[in-house]
Amino acid sequence: EGSDGEGSEGESEADGTGPHDAVLHQAVCNALVNVKDTELPMTMENFYAQLVIPHRPPGSTIQLKSTKWKKFGAYLAEQAQRGLITVKPNGTNKTGFVTGVDRTQEDLGGIKKDAVEVSQNTKLTITNLYIVPHHFVELLRLDTNAIKATNAKSEERRGTGMLTGNEVRAILDQYITDNDLGQSGGLVKLDPALWDALYKKDDKGGPTTVPRKDLASKWGAKMESAYALVELPSNRVLTLKRGPPPKVSIEVVKRQGKKHTTRIRGLEEYGIDPVAFTKDVSKRFACSGAVEAEPEGRAALKKGHVESVFQGHLLEEVQALLLGDEDLTSHGGAKDSEYCLPKSVIDVTLRKGVQAKKTNKR
Repeated sequence: EGSDGEGSEGESEADGTGPHDAVLHQAVCNALVNVKDTELPMTMENFYAQLVIPHRPPGSTIQLKSTKWKKFGAYLAEQAQRGLITVKPNGTNKTGFVTGVDRTQEDLGGIKKDAVEVSQNTKLTITNLYIVPHHFVELLRLDTNAIKATNAKSEERRGTGMLTGNEVRAILDQYITDNDLGQSGGLVKLDPALWDALYKKDDKGGPTTVPRKDLASKWGAKMESAYALVELPSNRVLTLKRGPPPKVSIEVVKRQGKKHTTRIRGLEEYGIDPVAFTKDVSKRFACSGAVEAEPEGRAALKKGHVESVFQGHLLEEVQALLLGDEDLTSHGGAKDSEYCLPKSVIDVTLRKGVQAKKTNKR
């Protein structure tokens, strides 16, 4: 299910009534209904991997080569001509970015916006992924299919260029083998191209031979970051994005006397409606809650984001609720949580004068 750019001759009528055409178009329409305006522009590859594949009709598979367009870029170009979307070039790819969607189009009528559905008794985890820098590909003449993750086990990652640690290491190992750089004692000889890629920008220069383990660490440090949000135990990929995983921040500040305020931001990054969450927390823990779009005297929020604000020191309670782990607090309000964020995305800050609560956890 690659998302290459230009297309070729087709196999059906111009209106695209073939079954494979219909599956692709339905998946894209579902994706367009659910994409946020703040998420655009988005690269064609990310739009395909992060939104189109997860929104394909249940039980279906997108087979681009069996559609009349053959490639995703050709499909996007046609939809841009129809006015369903707007696009702009990314280098030589004329449809490299999806920049907008006309939500009044008839094709999108009747499609309900959904949230990321997570089954009960599941957990979410973050998998760190890596992207090989573009200049590495040209400098080292690396295999394009390997770089694009064309043969990735996960259908959602195919063609995205988002690689696991093992896949990134395999690319380096293959380069060492192809160029006969391996030496005795676990050392690797650096040829000019590999030296340029890894050490050229270092002020102190670099070695000519390196232990394979150290070379792998240096190689990994040069990769660009990405991540996948994965549902366990099914291993279903819910989200693929470039950059480090966004944080959900929980901050507790001290007010007058022994009073505290707990603030939470970043819930939108994981499909949680802050307004509904604020009401849920207020009900579960019998506290006063509000939503602020423009908090005064604090860091500005991302466009379209808000901050949930609660009266009281609720660190343990909201952590237990967000992680879906009622054992983190003695408060019964954390039971039967519908949330299950990965622990690694929670960022806790206790401001001056705020102490951790001394409670009997379960």
